[in-house]
Amino acid sequence: MSRIVQWGVDLPEVCAPTDFRRGSWRPLSNDYRAVETYRCAPGAKVGCPITVLVVDAEPKVTLDEAEAWREHTEAVADVRVFSGGHFFMTERQDEVLAVLTGGSLR
Repeated sequence: MSRIVQWGVDLPEVCAPTDFRRGSWRPLSNDYRAVETYRCAPGAKVGCPITVLVVDAEPKVTLDEAEAWREHTEAVADVRVFSGGHFFMTERQDEVLAVLTGGSLR
């Protein structure tokens, strides 16, 4: 819960007994557990391109850490820096979708 608050989420809204909260709390908790416990094998690489989206105001991921994803692919790694905070995908939805779809929004 404290991590969610650090990222600027409106706590009463998240804690309210809504269908969204009831349906999303367990997957959110599982996501945190996966992020905290997964360890990639040293030298592991994928053969596909990687697109990394990072923001300039994210305290958890530095630009250097985002750039390090280049080491995990044998293909191209495209690192895109956005202005904003942790929830930039919501704040800059059109730009994010343009990157993810190669600019071909339909």
